[in-house]
Amino acid sequence: MGKGLVTVAVVAVVLGHGVITPAHAVPGWQFIRELFSGGRPAVGSPRGGTRNDIPYIITPRKTAILTPVPEFRWHPVPRALSYTVTLRGPEGIVWTTTVAEPRITYGGEPALEPGVPYSLTVKAEAIAANSTLTSTEEGLPGLAFYLLPSEQRMQLMEAVGTLQPPDTLAESLALAKTYRDYNLMGEAISLLERYSSAGTTSIELNRLLGELYLQVRLNRNARDVFEQARALAESAGDLRQQADINSFLAHIALGMRQPDEARQHLAEAEALYINLGDGAKADSVNAWLAVLNADS
Repeated sequence: MGKGLVTVAVVAVVLGHGVITPAHAVPGWQFIRELFSGGRPAVGSPRGGTRNDIPYIITPRKTAILTPVPEFRWHPVPRALSYTVTLRGPEGIVWTTTVAEPRITYGGEPALEPGVPYSLTVKAEAIAANSTLTSTEEGLPGLAFYLLPSEQRMQLMEAVGTLQPPDTLAESLALAKTYRDYNLMGEAISLLERYSSAGTTSIELNRLLGELYLQVRLNRNARDVFEQARALAESAGDLRQQADINSFLAHIALGMRQPDEARQHLAEAEALYINLGDGAKADSVNAWLAVLNADS
């Protein structure tokens, strides 16, 4: 991965308004601990995917990809007339096109090089206001993507046998977790979104999808599915899931500058862990609460 960074820039014309690091894919409480930076709430990290007024990247985003002709998608800017998509390499522009919709499938020429980080940047030009809206206003570095190297692809094929979508939810959840192990976050999200888009819900589905959204920093998406997962866990009387999901929701609330909501989630998580007899996790949550209250 020592090659030059490649940038894809997307320019949107609108009306009248003023090297990737593979994710350390660890589920459950260990992931929650990492999100909270070893005991201190990471208030600045989960800002992504929360502003409707900027063309933030949807996919590919902080992920490896399997196809050399990926679909580029970004959040549509209100009243956009067109989007100009430009692919930049180490020596400058190598591909450009203009589209009406906030998506385009890369044509494959020049070919993406396996293992080389590519970065998507979206820039929206506001005509009347003479201003610029960009995806970089998320303030999030490290959202690049790369084509999975051939040796890792071979390992993946040995692990799963086929890349065809499974027939059952249980098989899809297992495949999504394997994709996550290979940093194929976009593939895992796409696989699980087939179920959520069809109205399927379950604690495990919604929680895993929420974790994946959180790992690529699409935090409004993560919050929505975590809320659904929490409601399902409450209906099922699953205290462990309720506690963990409240911790995730607290992290998202902190990043969205909602400290009161974060405190509420943390207080609920602490009470649930105490009820479960899990003093270590209750103490950790209490420590986060103390830091948050001290900073208020």
